[in-house]
Amino acid sequence: MTKPIATLALICLALSPAAHAATQYFCPSSNQYINLGASIAEARAKCGPPHTATTSPYTLKKTRLVDQWVYNYQPNTILRFGTIHTRKGALVVNFINNKVIEILVNGHSVASTNFCSNNLPVKVGDNNLTIRQLCDQPTIIQKTKQTISQQKTQKVVWTYQANDYIPANTLTFISGKLVSIQ
Repeated sequence: MTKPIATLALICLALSPAAHAATQYFCPSSNQYINLGASIAEARAKCGPPHTATTSPYTLKKTRLVDQWVYNYQPNTILRFGTIHTRKGALVVNFINNKVIEILVNGHSVASTNFCSNNLPVKVGDNNLTIRQLCDQPTIIQKTKQTISQQKTQKVVWTYQANDYIPANTLTFISGKLVSIQ
């Protein structure tokens, strides 16, 4: 590598966000390290009391990635077997690993529906191939995050400042565990 390219590569690496994300913090007062996942008690024992501390309510959300198929996004009129059927609202089918985990008709959760076919219902547990055969091509296919659970907890932010010449370090704790070092 030529010298200007090597220098540019080092500058880019130093400025990248990954270069600044820390997984451990050096406590100058005790010459010890704490790692992500450390408890508040462990951090206080190794680093001493912080220069500043704030506590605020925090909602910890557990989410999962869901494949979502939306049918009949716009109300439309279709011709089926010579008669006109008007459909209002939408059918939303959520999948995980190609299996239906949730069906929403007009925003209401149902276990099964004849939204696509009067003869064969779409039901929770069906696979995506069955849904495609019964309902045809969805209007919208997207991936979305679905909240599984929410837990009220606390967010604690500690700041350590070794001296006026070194920037402060911020430790963030969620539910008593160290989750961020900046």
